[in-house]
Amino acid sequence: SILGTTGIVLPYSCSAWIHSIHSGIDVARASGFDHVAGSTGKTSEAAVKAHYSLDDVALLDMGDFAGGMLKYLHRNPLPWVTIAGGFAKISKLAKGHMDLHSKRSQVDFAWLAELAADAPEIAALCHHANTAAQVLAAARLAGELQSSPCFSMKVFAPSCASSPGPSTIAKIMASPLGDRAPTAFG
Repeated sequence: SILGTTGIVLPYSCSAWIHSIHSGIDVARASGFDHVAGSTGKTSEAAVKAHYSLDDVALLDMGDFAGGMLKYLHRNPLPWVTIAGGFAKISKLAKGHMDLHSKRSQVDFAWLAELAADAPEIAALCHHANTAAQVLAAARLAGELQSSPCFSMKVFAPSCASSPGPSTIAKIMASPLGDRAPTAFG
C-alpha cells in the first residue's frame, strides 16, 4: 500500500528511494557501523532493531528494493547486512527476487511446498494456498515453527532459533555477496 501502516503518503520515486538507501549505507559506514539492516517496513524494522540493538543510523528503509540495497553493498561492502521482513517478502527474496513488490514478484507456492517436504500437510496446503499468510498460519498451527521457524529461512540456514514475532530476520554476509551460504538468526 502506498499508505503503509501510518496512513501518511510519502511521495518517493523508485530512483529516489533507492538513492536514499545508498545514502543510508554511506552514512552508516561514515559513522563507523559495520552492520546495517534493511527492512521492508515499520514492523520488521522494529524487530531487527530490538533483536540486534542497532542504532537508528544502521537502519535502512529498504521497502521492496532488496536488489537496490544488495547491489550497492556488493560494490560498497560492509561486514554485515541484515534483511528483515515478513514471511511473504522474505520467501520471495529467498527464491531470488530482488524487487519484492507484489506487482513484480510473487510467492512461489510450489517452491514453498518443496521446502516443506518434511511436513506433508503443510506442503499440501502450499499447493492450494492463496496467500503466504495462510501457509505461515498453518505451519504455526501444526507446530512446524518450533523446529523450523519459517520456510524462507530454511534457504538461509539449516537450523534457526525461534522467530522474533511476525517478522523474519535473516543475517547474511555482505562482503563479498554470494561467496558464502548466508546464515539466518531468529
